[in-house]
Parts: sequence; structure tokens; C-alpha cells
Amino acid sequence: MKNRFILLSLPLFFIYASPVLAEESLSLEKALSIAWPHNPTVEEKRKDLDASKGRFISKSALEGPEVLFEIGGFKPEEINGEKITPDKNLDTFEIVQPLEYPPVWFLKSGVARDDIRISESELSLAWAQTQNKVRNAYMNALYSAEAVKVFQSSLEAAQRFLDQVEVKYQSGGTSKVERLRARIELSRAQAELLESQNIEESSKAELNLLLGRPADTPLVLEGTLAYESIQAKKEELL
Repeated sequence: MKNRFILLSLPLFFIYASPVLAEESLSLEKALSIAWPHNPTVEEKRKDLDASKGRFISKSALEGPEVLFEIGGFKPEEINGEKITPDKNLDTFEIVQPLEYPPVWFLKSGVARDDIRISESELSLAWAQTQNKVRNAYMNALYSAEAVKVFQSSLEAAQRFLDQVEVKYQSGGTSKVERLRARIELSRAQAELLESQNIEESSKAELNLLLGRPADTPLVLEGTLAYESIQAKKEELL
């Protein structure tokens, strides 16, 4: 009986011990700081830059010295019909340092240095484009989250309206047409809320991918959309 209790309790233990993913609070500044080291495009351009620097070091450095030596005495010699094995000794030994023609060396170094500049420019461009994409994705996700709240309020209002119409209809105070119209409005509000929720999930997935994370990573966006009036003098606009 004791063993049976242990076996039955194991599934419950694994269920309650399973980790729960907590939603991460994410600001725009934090999103950009995550994108810099983890965005796939930026990471690829950074690796290209590191490779260009490595090629520059390789092209600018002198080739390694070479050691040349010759050992004699391994092949027997025949003198007057008699095979004589000579003493094994080191006949020659020298160290050679290969040197390229100076103009060729400067040309290779210059090309490698230009590759570094190109890679740096490509990294800067990729980062600028990524920043723009992250900002757009963040604002889209923030806007879609606000839209969900609006459509949720619309759904609640449509549900209250239908409840009121149902009460009137049961008491004979309204027609079937009014009742049908209230139900249609409720169905429309439900569809709009579902669509807005799908857009919110899609926007968050796009943002997560730009940050180099799984698309389904839970997150809560910081900040709200607020109206700000822009006041400018006529002279500043001309």
C-alpha cells in the first residue's frame, strides 16, 4: 500500500514542480539592449567583422620561418665494388624567412584593412535597420495591446446591451429584430476581440524574433500610448 501511494504521488509532484514561465516586463530601451547582442542579423555582421580583423592580422603578419636541413649517410655507396655505409651526419642546416615583395605586402594589408571598414559599415547599417525594426515592432505590439483593451470593453458593453434587450424581450417590451440586432453586435464584438488578440500575439512574436528569442516568449510591454499636443510657432514651421 505504501509503494502504491508513492507511485501515485509522483505524477502530482512533477505537475506542481514543473516551471512556470513568468512574463517579462520589457521597455523599449531594454528591448534595444537585448537586440544588440542577440539579433541574428546583427550577430552575423559582428562575426563578419571579427573574421575581417582576423584576415587583416593574417595578411599583415610575416610568414613563419622555415627550417631546411639535409641528413646524409642513409644510402650506402659502392666504392671499388665494395658497399660502404657512410657515417650518418647532418650535412646542411639553415633557417629561411620568406619575405614578400613590399608593394605586394602593402597591397594585401590595404585590401584587408578595407575589408574591415566595409564590415564595420555593414554592421552599423544592420544595427540601424534593426533598431528601426525593433521600435516599429515594439510600437505595434503596444498598440495591439491597447486595441485588445478597447475591444474587450466593446465586448462587455455589447454583452450588457444584449442582457438588457433580453429582459425587455421577455417582458414584451421589444421586438425580435432588436433582439437579433443585439446578438449580431455581440458576435461582431467577439470576432473583433479575437482578431485583436491574434494581432497582439503576432506583434509580440515578431518582437521576440528580432530580439533573438523564441517567438512564444511571454512578455509585458512597459508604457502606454498617450496623446501629446504639439505646439509650434508659425515661424518654426515655415
